[in-house]
Amino acid sequence: MPLLSARLRRFPLFNGVPENKLSDLSARCNAMRHPAGTLLFSAGEDAEAFYLVEAGRVKVFQPSAEGREQILHVVGEGESFAEVAVLAMPLYPASAQTLSPTLLIAIPRGPFNRLIDANPDVARTMLAGQAKWIRTLVDRTSLLVLDDVAARLSRYLIEQIQQSRLAFIDGAVFTPELTKATIANIIGTVPETLSRSFARLEKEGMLKRNGKEIVIVDADAMWRRAYPFSETAE
Repeated sequence: MPLLSARLRRFPLFNGVPENKLSDLSARCNAMRHPAGTLLFSAGEDAEAFYLVEAGRVKVFQPSAEGREQILHVVGEGESFAEVAVLAMPLYPASAQTLSPTLLIAIPRGPFNRLIDANPDVARTMLAGQAKWIRTLVDRTSLLVLDDVAARLSRYLIEQIQQSRLAFIDGAVFTPELTKATIANIIGTVPETLSRSFARLEKEGMLKRNGKEIVIVDADAMWRRAYPFSETAE
């Protein structure tokens, strides 16, 4: 499947893989479209594949016995998820569900592990990606312990603006794709507190809301709220 092989090469994980090896893997992969709200797998199920996101968004979350959930990560276009489970665990440690219409490529466990055996560079690239993910989790844990909700919201907005390839400057306009409930879950609060934090940042002159749009009014002040040990927005 040459088309799928070319699609795999768009992801950094497969940049250095020889074409013949990548073609062998692509022939065993599946490309799938899913509507929003599709449960891809649940925690405790056999870890049979990991996924590349070609379009859309997926939340990786940990369900609780009470039926609540904690979002661990929101994965977007060009990213992957569930790699560690496929490499080192028999079962998925978390669940995954689409947040929007999503196009995914499923990479099956067996063929991928054989590719790693033949191409150690793939493993090194994956380790680098996982190191970044671990740092994200550590940063998020520190935020939950040390920062108030307004600070966590400020950091979340800055990160989302930068990931959208927009400059974080006065006048920057950003429209969140996720619901307030989802954003609240990501930053470790509830929708009511999130709304109060938005109002607080607006009252303090850091942003203003125009319908669904968020306009940054004072980028430096918001940056200091999010990153108190840094003087100005980068």
